[in-house]
Amino acid sequence: MKLGLIGCGKVADFFHVPAIRATPGVRIEAIADIDKDRVERFGRKYKIENRYLDYHSMFDKCRIDSVLICTPPRTHAQIILDSVDHGLHVLCEKPFVSTVSELDAIAKSADKNLTVFPVHNYVFTPSLWLAEHLMKNRDLGRLEEMDAHLAVGFNTWRSATDYRNRDPAGVITDLLYHVIYVAHRVCGPIMELVNVETKKNNDHVARIVRVEGKSKDGAPLRLSASWNALLPHFKILLRHSNSSIDMDLIWHPYRISVQGVEKEKQPKPLKGRFGEIRSLMSMSHPSFKFLHQDFRNSVVSKSTPQVTIDQAKETLQTIQRITERAGK
Repeated sequence: MKLGLIGCGKVADFFHVPAIRATPGVRIEAIADIDKDRVERFGRKYKIENRYLDYHSMFDKCRIDSVLICTPPRTHAQIILDSVDHGLHVLCEKPFVSTVSELDAIAKSADKNLTVFPVHNYVFTPSLWLAEHLMKNRDLGRLEEMDAHLAVGFNTWRSATDYRNRDPAGVITDLLYHVIYVAHRVCGPIMELVNVETKKNNDHVARIVRVEGKSKDGAPLRLSASWNALLPHFKILLRHSNSSIDMDLIWHPYRISVQGVEKEKQPKPLKGRFGEIRSLMSMSHPSFKFLHQDFRNSVVSKSTPQVTIDQAKETLQTIQRITERAGK
């Protein structure tokens, strides 16, 4: 599979390229970025000869069959539409698009044989898979509540663009996006928003958001995201009537902690602590590797992707409801 990368910033550099290079059968054939110095540095670093300042030129001059889009969110919809118009499979960073109308236009334009889905990378975290397997195959009891909290130090993430600081929704459309799609994965759609609270700095951009809601089965949900953290974490606690599951998708991507289940029936870690430490030190979160494997399989083998446009729409609609409540 020959991939074209659009946007040569830190997300592509730190997370996507290492995962792509570890995925058999996938090669980055070309790169495009509007910043000449950045695309040249990126190309030299990864020995990619086909470099473009305009993704349209890349489409016309380079033989590729898929694209990875890592540009600022406001550009996503048009690039996705142009990509599917050229018959290219698409993997796009979150937030996938900004409006439901943009997403509907993409769904209408994309050929049914094309794979088009967003980077919901935490869905591909092995520890989340362990939790899902346990919930499906053990008698944990009824899910009674879910707590999920994602925090990252904003000032340590020196992005080349300032789109995060220019969006009043701030952390909602940035980090809370991850929390929402994971909550949807575990609990199903968020049917009711009980309360939304935000904290803003002098720039009037949301830096912390706390959401209280209810799942389709009525289970209380407490979800939050913050840019004010010294150490990143993505902690999730699932309380069932007979048990509980505790995990941190960042610090412990291969293991979960279970209470109320016999020890011999608890899932074993998929990798040792040393493997987790090595993953953290290299910044190669395993979710990206499994994400790109799923993208490759859906393109090459025509398997059903784990993330679909319908799921992207569900997440976007929830984010929009939260943003509207936060703005009141």
